[in-house]
Amino acid sequence: MAAGETRSFDVRYDLQTDGSFNVREDLAVDFDALERHGIFRDMPVEYKYDDNSNRLIDVSDVSVTDGSAAIPFETSDTRPNMRIKVSDPDKLVSGRQRYVISYTVHDGLNPFPDHDELFWNVTGNDWPITVEGASATVVAPNPGIERITCFQGP
Repeated sequence: MAAGETRSFDVRYDLQTDGSFNVREDLAVDFDALERHGIFRDMPVEYKYDDNSNRLIDVSDVSVTDGSAAIPFETSDTRPNMRIKVSDPDKLVSGRQRYVISYTVHDGLNPFPDHDELFWNVTGNDWPITVEGASATVVAPNPGIERITCFQGP
């Protein structure tokens, strides 16, 4: 395990009636014997909309914990991604670590005349280490979803 691996990458999306959604990512990362300061979480926030424009996603209210205690982090714009650098510069970690990353996404649903669409890449495109298992749970407000279609893969 040269670079470590992500044992689990579990995400919950709570859709709001205003079209925003709250996200909670619960990651179990195993660095084995490697000593690291933390992780980078790169998530797409700019998507090709059509031939003339891109769609920008607004992310706010970011927080990071180990499940109970806050972990230092910084955010930066690395278009087309937003980078969350989860790291304590004064502390090295090894072995299995838990990172719970929470944030709110505004204007993340794709509007259509007869429905809205949540088209979201759960792990992002640039996760640098193997993901052993990933899951996504979507919670909709009442009245809720009338039809669901899910896709996975590259």
